[in-house]
Amino acid sequence: MVFVYFAALVFSFVILFKAADYFVIGASGIADIFKIPKLIIGIVLVSLATTTPEFSVSVIAAFLGNLEISLGNAVGSVICDDGIAIAMAALVLPLPYLLTAASSNSRLFFLFRSIFLSISSLEMVLSGDWKVLFLS
Repeated sequence: MVFVYFAALVFSFVILFKAADYFVIGASGIADIFKIPKLIIGIVLVSLATTTPEFSVSVIAAFLGNLEISLGNAVGSVICDDGIAIAMAALVLPLPYLLTAASSNSRLFFLFRSIFLSISSLEMVLSGDWKVLFLS
């Protein structure tokens, strides 16, 4: 039975990769037809297509009355997408991190932000509002 599940997983990945190829070829064709730079099509069309599943989950959760899931999905998606984009950019062109006054100021900002979030989280725990704690 495990072999069947594994075969289904491999088959699904093959279909996913082939569909992604067709999607990129189609997006490139749209750019050629409308004489739009492929970078713009990549930014707009591809990002819209990759955000659609997250959007549908958020809409369904909101209709079911789970607004926390909608908000958490949106915030988590942005954090994850930005983190991956920054990491990929650093892999392509790593920049040295210079210790300047700006970097020490940013460290102070993150320190105070962490302290503020800890205090506000503690307030939420003491008030009994556990759901909001996971969003901060």
